[in-house]
Amino acid sequence: MFLTVILIVTIVCLLINENKDDRLKIVVGSTLAVLSRGLYLILYRLYYYINYGSNRCWTKNNRESSFADEKNDLTKRTINPTRITLRHSFTTHVVKLNYIIHFFVHTFRTIAIHLKLIQQHPANAKNVCELILNTSTGLYTKFTRLSDNLELMEFYIDNFAFPEIINRYDNKLMVSAEIEDNKELKGRNISYKIIRFEFNGIEIRDFNEQLTIIGVLVAIGTHPIIHSFFDQLYNFDFNK
Repeated sequence: MFLTVILIVTIVCLLINENKDDRLKIVVGSTLAVLSRGLYLILYRLYYYINYGSNRCWTKNNRESSFADEKNDLTKRTINPTRITLRHSFTTHVVKLNYIIHFFVHTFRTIAIHLKLIQQHPANAKNVCELILNTSTGLYTKFTRLSDNLELMEFYIDNFAFPEIINRYDNKLMVSAEIEDNKELKGRNISYKIIRFEFNGIEIRDFNEQLTIIGVLVAIGTHPIIHSFFDQLYNFDFNK
């Protein structure tokens, strides 16, 4: 499929371009694209041969295999897909493309902010609270009704690791915020006020630092926990 697309694009470009130098560049570019694709396939096959070679434990259905062989195979990957369809392949490539796009977008955005080409919007209490409520950290929140329009949000999590704090696995984070829903106003203006933000007993007031801590916690703490439960979490009846 890839070679067919490259061939069609090359022929079309050669037909619409009469300049010899440009034609040469088109041919060279197409050749490099094909060679790059070939190199990628070679590395891809090599990677899977190393991790899923014919002697790996996932191919062994015979229970009579020696314990020593099984023990050696534990150092390799043991998950082998039973069936890969075109849909799986398409989804995988879309996810990878999404990562690549976000990488370049955020890289250029970060550079532009440092060069002051674009203005960075200041962080506020709303950003911090909504990051907690709209991600997996929301599972660790508790709400208390203070009045008709006012709620107290309490977030607490402990015994987690943090990449900036080495050899400590009992970190604690506590956040309290008041959420006011002004229903009488047009558009339901919801306001947020952070009352308390403590990380390991240290009060943090800077919204940017608060966002960073919550973002890291989501990435390495609460979100992986959700994946570890698979569908058990999603099928859980919270009304019990």
